[in-house]
Amino acid sequence: MENIHIKVRGKHLSLRNAAVVCGNSDYQIVWELDSDWTQKTSKTMRVSFPDGTYQDVLFSGSEVALPPVPIPGWVSVGLYADGMQTEPADIRALPSIISAAGSPREPSKDVYAQLLDQLDSKMAEPDEDGTAGQVLTTDGLGGRIWRTPSSEAVSVTQEAITDALGYTPVSQSELTGALDSTPTYVKSAADAVIARMLPHVHGGTFSFALFTDLHYAPYFNETKPSAHPISYKQTAEHIVAAINRVGRSVPLACVLSLGDNLESADNADKISSESLATPTLRGERSRHLQMNKASELRGILSGLQPPYIPQKGNHDDGSLAAYYAESDHTYYTSYLMQDSDYYARYFANSGTQNIVHMDAAGNILVSYLDVPSCKVRLISLNCIDLPYTSEADGSCPYLGAPYAQYLAGQHCYGYSEGQLRWLAETALQLPDAGWQVMLFQHIPMLSSFSKQDGAVSDYQRFNYDVLEGILHAYQKGSRYTCSLSAGKAPNGAESSRFACSLSADFTAQGQCGVAAIWCGHIHRDLQQKTTMPTKPAGTTIRTPDFTNVFNASDSTFLSNQRYSASASNKLASANGKGNLSNVIAAAKGDTIRIHFGASMSAYAWPVMLQCSADGTPSAAGIYAADGSDSKITWNDDKTEATITNPYSAQYYRFAVPQDTADVVITVNQEITYSEVPDANGGEPILFVSTMLACPNYSDGGSAWNGTHYPHTANSAEETSVDFVTVDTENRKIYTVRYGAGADREMAY
Repeated sequence: MENIHIKVRGKHLSLRNAAVVCGNSDYQIVWELDSDWTQKTSKTMRVSFPDGTYQDVLFSGSEVALPPVPIPGWVSVGLYADGMQTEPADIRALPSIISAAGSPREPSKDVYAQLLDQLDSKMAEPDEDGTAGQVLTTDGLGGRIWRTPSSEAVSVTQEAITDALGYTPVSQSELTGALDSTPTYVKSAADAVIARMLPHVHGGTFSFALFTDLHYAPYFNETKPSAHPISYKQTAEHIVAAINRVGRSVPLACVLSLGDNLESADNADKISSESLATPTLRGERSRHLQMNKASELRGILSGLQPPYIPQKGNHDDGSLAAYYAESDHTYYTSYLMQDSDYYARYFANSGTQNIVHMDAAGNILVSYLDVPSCKVRLISLNCIDLPYTSEADGSCPYLGAPYAQYLAGQHCYGYSEGQLRWLAETALQLPDAGWQVMLFQHIPMLSSFSKQDGAVSDYQRFNYDVLEGILHAYQKGSRYTCSLSAGKAPNGAESSRFACSLSADFTAQGQCGVAAIWCGHIHRDLQQKTTMPTKPAGTTIRTPDFTNVFNASDSTFLSNQRYSASASNKLASANGKGNLSNVIAAAKGDTIRIHFGASMSAYAWPVMLQCSADGTPSAAGIYAADGSDSKITWNDDKTEATITNPYSAQYYRFAVPQDTADVVITVNQEITYSEVPDANGGEPILFVSTMLACPNYSDGGSAWNGTHYPHTANSAEETSVDFVTVDTENRKIYTVRYGAGADREMAY
């Protein structure tokens, strides 16, 4: 036997560079136990294999055989017994000569069968006289012996039970109370949620719970405790406790998490400390860590009593770990947790036959859940539906200009043809008239809620125009057809990996509604009543990010890291050109497109101003545009202008008149015309973004739109969970917030 020594000190394990070869049965784990463990007669070793399965082995003493490992990767081993359990220790499993073809593993006995084997080995035979009525009792030495019970009558009293057992048993109520470690602040906050929900609950409503962007990163609690003081594990447990407590008073149709369930950057610290030699080894190690976190989090969330529907976010596949672990920031496929891995750990035990999955094999994480009493279908989409492929060197495919990013979850989004077909041909084909849908996905679906951070990376949404076309046809009861050899993204990027051809027909079904769309990703509370964009016939128009509408009653404007919103930049007039809206700033080289509600021939012309990075205008830089200037390209009726920064200054401001309504401005994008509800427009839709649940994340200093609520340790404000009640009779949505944040009420 080849021994692998693991030192055990309480709950912590120490192991140095151990490796095994797949398929071999001659490895033995030698546990160097401390006093906490040597006093335990029986212990169980759990072995977690690279394929996501595990095997428990019951043993006594300090040595136990390691079961053969079927496939290469990382194997986790640890101990548990009598309420104690250790952290895992990782052993690398090297490929054997036959492991590439698969090494079939015979099913092992479960722990109970092993326990019976051990009992059998310790049992004495009945007495030779064969007296009837003998019973099996303990011999006081860890074994069992047959004895003839005393014929004396024994009163069944508490004292007698205590004397027989050697301890005083507790009642069920005492046991339940002792095991409930939920803090009082969680219970109190959950009870307050119930009280605020109940006035809105009646026969025409249904409710569900929702959280997003947990960014589960327990390694950060270990490696960066000062920056991550709130326990990720404890926070997840409290989310489960709060949801279950609310669900006992208000029935919940389901619990949705809108992606970024896992962090991946926290893997990088562990990888770098182990000095692995190649990107492949580092990637395999990171993937193993990511899968372990997924299993651990799913183990916590499996305690949820309502059906659980998780979604995939851009952090979940582990790709960000490659950015931090690789010195050249190259993304390698070996780092990535594939969709099938994600499915096995999240969807496999989602707990209800009412959830209809697109693909039971787990290749695409898409599903829907019907609420027949209210005629609402909840559709869960996967916006990180990527074709995970690799180049010859193991790296992810690199997408060139204008994107310059890798084909991995971090800031690369898209929808496969398979998912879009399922949406058009299955999910949006409703049972009968009067039904409507609610949509859920990780990233914002329309530009109104895009992460306004000045980067193009979040706008890489391949086949978003196809998704938009399907939803528009669904709402109008019409047809939609596409045949694309390469999928397109709103920022102009194209990729043949997202080729898509489909035909959707909703004419028989007629017009149907979208009650609301919910998303995560931006770590902000946002909501807006808007419309699905309507595309003029015969044109190709992509939905822009960086879009603002200016009108007399709503003088809002684009605001982000480059687009300052300070009061000093709200100009009442500039260079004698009339009343102006708030001012928009853009970086050197940006292209601005503006669509006005009327011809500019009758109004004040736009004004451009050079300015510093903080938005302070330079008097010498004021430039009044007019309809004949060569720097501005106008259409024939002067309702649309295209302007590229003509100055050498790094920044400039661009102001437009307040006199015309419905001004739409886009930056580095094509214009989308979003129409009001009428014969040619889309049906109004409520777009909602909800706050992140991550306990340690703080982006309060950034300038993303929406309201930010910081999280506070040792209080319900350590996280944020929405409890949503949909009133289909009165077309209202009530959102009650548990933890950091505020309640909201919305009509649809």
